[in-house]
Amino acid sequence: ITRERSDVRGEAVELGRLGALAAAEGNTHDAATYFDWARRLFEQVGDTPQLARCLDALASLVASDLARDVPEFARHAPVIFATLERLGAAPSYGRAVLLGHLGRCWWVAGRLDLAVASIGEALGVIAALPSGDDVSGLCAFVHVDLGDMFRADDRERRTGSSGHGS
Repeated sequence: ITRERSDVRGEAVELGRLGALAAAEGNTHDAATYFDWARRLFEQVGDTPQLARCLDALASLVASDLARDVPEFARHAPVIFATLERLGAAPSYGRAVLLGHLGRCWWVAGRLDLAVASIGEALGVIAALPSGDDVSGLCAFVHVDLGDMFRADDRERRTGSSGHGS
């Protein structure tokens, strides 16, 4: 188990490095992807200091290029990243809600790939929660969001427009 954890941590460190390199080259699209993948792996192994660095890197990306293009994303995503860091990786209703919101933020920013990953992570958290009306309602809400994202993406592909989140 220790070796597996070390391998996952090593992969996360490498993804963080790739994210930093992409950011230094001005490629915010790839940088955001690498930092988000690294964030997920650091959460998985419980490496809080590295997780904090990834979340800081994501927040600063949000505050730069994406902020100019998508001010809505810039307003909400840093708060979500900070709150996710405080909550930790343990499954909770609040964590699932925040991951769903993060998925919507990524979608509005035109990043369906990261939106789907965040929504998938939210659904994984929801699956780990004790069942109840509130959890069932949240699950339905997150599924509706995911369906909306895919329908909008399909519509955009067919019409050739790029109106993410509209």
